[in-house]
Amino acid sequence: MNDLKRKILLFLELIKWKLSLFIAFSSATGYLLAHREVSIGMFPMLAGVFLLASGASALNQYQERKEDLLMERTKNRPIPSGRISPSLGLKISFSLLSLGVCLLDVTTYSTPFTLGLSAVFLYNGVYTPLKKRTLWAILPGALVGAIPPAIGWFSGGGPLDPLIFILCSFFFLWQIPHSWFLLLDFPKDCQKAGFPSMAHGRSNQIDKIALVWTLAAVVCSFLIPLFGMKKSLLMLGGLPALGILLICSLSKTLLSRQKSSSLRLAFRSVNVYILLVMVLFNLDPLFSSN
Repeated sequence: MNDLKRKILLFLELIKWKLSLFIAFSSATGYLLAHREVSIGMFPMLAGVFLLASGASALNQYQERKEDLLMERTKNRPIPSGRISPSLGLKISFSLLSLGVCLLDVTTYSTPFTLGLSAVFLYNGVYTPLKKRTLWAILPGALVGAIPPAIGWFSGGGPLDPLIFILCSFFFLWQIPHSWFLLLDFPKDCQKAGFPSMAHGRSNQIDKIALVWTLAAVVCSFLIPLFGMKKSLLMLGGLPALGILLICSLSKTLLSRQKSSSLRLAFRSVNVYILLVMVLFNLDPLFSSN
């Protein structure tokens, strides 16, 4: 029993289950904004997105196993630590990706299926190899994060209209400070593994740029209810409140001279913010008037 539990936990670590669940949740957000209610058809789509995200995460660990071994933050991951062999990790990855692709193919329209394949290609085929060459890899990486809400939207029967574009833009903009705060918090790790480092130390200029990107994401969230949504009081009051709290929190945090703790807090703040915004979007149909 203990051995089974250990294997399950190791598998969950390999697929980065928390991140994969987050990605599936973001696709649920797109689905509910389009369909306006929970339906049975949503769950196969969620499972497909979760499997694709899990397979892509496992494949990423296989691709970066040598670099991960050099970094304190990642050296204990399943493959670099030797708890899972590279060949087994690769087999698990391809199995999950195949299942995810098949599930989206048979349960959704052609657009979500194509978007799912595009997300895997961008993440593992473009973003991952590009990370060692340029900091601008963060842009295709951010684009990957904007695709799951679109998968959910089109799976829910949503049309090609401005709302889905502004929603995806919001997720894209949020990804930039999310990634920057993580990179800034581990500059030595990046250097040891051969990844371009944003800074050898903390700089006020980079802090300000990250804050501007965060502000852009917050402003973008304010625009979402203007594009054809049934606006509940929860949405109209919650989005501004969360945005103002985030900007105030980051402004105070980034002025701190305690580098590590302030950057870590900033990273957590933007993650909690996006999670709460998605909760608002998912609850909105329950509080909207018909």
